[in-house]
Amino acid sequence: MNADLRKFIDELYEDGKKFDSAEAEWSRRRRNIDPPAGEFLWIFIKALQARSVIEIGTSNGYSTIWLADAVRATGGTLVSVDYDGAWLDQAQANLRGAGLLDSVELRCLEGGAYLESLSDQSVDFMFFDAERSDYARWWPHPSRVLRSGGVIAVDNSTSHPQEIADLYAQINSDGGFSSVVVPVGKGELIAVKSGLAAPTRL
Repeated sequence: MNADLRKFIDELYEDGKKFDSAEAEWSRRRRNIDPPAGEFLWIFIKALQARSVIEIGTSNGYSTIWLADAVRATGGTLVSVDYDGAWLDQAQANLRGAGLLDSVELRCLEGGAYLESLSDQSVDFMFFDAERSDYARWWPHPSRVLRSGGVIAVDNSTSHPQEIADLYAQINSDGGFSSVVVPVGKGELIAVKSGLAAPTRL
């Protein structure tokens, strides 16, 4: 990540913290990931050479910028999905400011419906940072659409473990995943689908 983009994203994060501290209504807060979590996802995508990346839960696009910059380096595509069009409008403006709008496809859609629409084994990396109570009912589509060797990353795994417990149980009972919670930011659950395969071809 170049210095200008890092300055932009750091200012966006600080603005988000101030906004959230002043906003009484929880659903209107941006609830961005922490910078160390952004750095972790950024380097993970690059190391995996992920080319087909999905984000569910766009908010104002802070985490999307981290993912988009990584995907630009791998020559891949990022689709970021949120059911709230107002959030997507903010994300679009922030991605434009970051110079990354051309690297992202924004979709106004419920996350489960989007996953259901995807082809089998078509995704290298997916990141969940949406309404945590929804994750478990999306199963088995995350497993179905993820290629062998692909990764599911889930935010808030140490800050709100009880809210992702059902998803964690599904991943562990699936038999096709190895998983670990990485204590970075608010905690990232990392689940790797068994098997080795080359990243998807676009």
